Amino acid sequence: MLKEKLPAILIAASAMLAIPSFAANCNCGNESESVRSTRCSESRRSATHEFEEPVENVADSWEFSIQGAYLMASDSLIRYYDWEVDMVGVTANFMKSTPGTIGPEFGGMLTFAVGRADVDGDYSWEDYELTQYEFMVGGKVGVRFAGSREYSPSLSLGVMFGLDYRYIKLLSDYDGSDDGSGIGFFYGVYAAGEVPLSDHVALTASVNCVCTQNDDWIEYEELAEDVVYLMFTVGVAFRW
Repeated sequence: MLKEKLPAILIAASAMLAIPSFAANCNCGNESESVRSTRCSESRRSATHEFEEPVENVADSWEFSIQGAYLMASDSLIRYYDWEVDMVGVTANFMKSTPGTIGPEFGGMLTFAVGRADVDGDYSWEDYELTQYEFMVGGKVGVRFAGSREYSPSLSLGVMFGLDYRYIKLLSDYDGSDDGSGIGFFYGVYAAGEVPLSDHVALTASVNCVCTQNDDWIEYEELAEDVVYLMFTVGVAFRW
């Protein structure tokens, strides 16, 4: 008799054990429709919160960058002569950025560059070898745009201004050597981009249009008052 009733007993016991679990997962009869909807919405938000919350890329931090620079001259040092001198050098920026995907930035810059060119005089024996040194120190103010995700690239646009020191040495077989220096001003605009590699390191590059006003390095009435350079830079930035 027990053997005949054993299957029925096992089925009944299994059903009774399953009822509490089923009731816990399906406690629908005791809740209103609005309560069930609210619980479901909260569960979905909790499950996806850690994946959907954006991380601000631009932190409230200081940044130092060191970059190689190439300055392409678009004007001659002396009017009516082909005395354009391209230069290579190094530029350093010390910038402060503010939180958010769009925010102001400001700081200082320092650029040192040197260039050499062979320039032609009126006659063949007046050909010169010209060496130019340029030292700029000043400030930068701009706006930085960044993505909402961590390690998103950023773009900065702004202006620059400061003091410019220029030293030039002329060498020729006919006149011998001559040199001179002067202090003037520079101003311009910049567009810079960054690609973060980690929390503290990023690759950076920029395009700058720099106008220098320095005509005191030699007493000559045909000196150009403004000399414009298109400066390209690339290097690495450190943020803390």
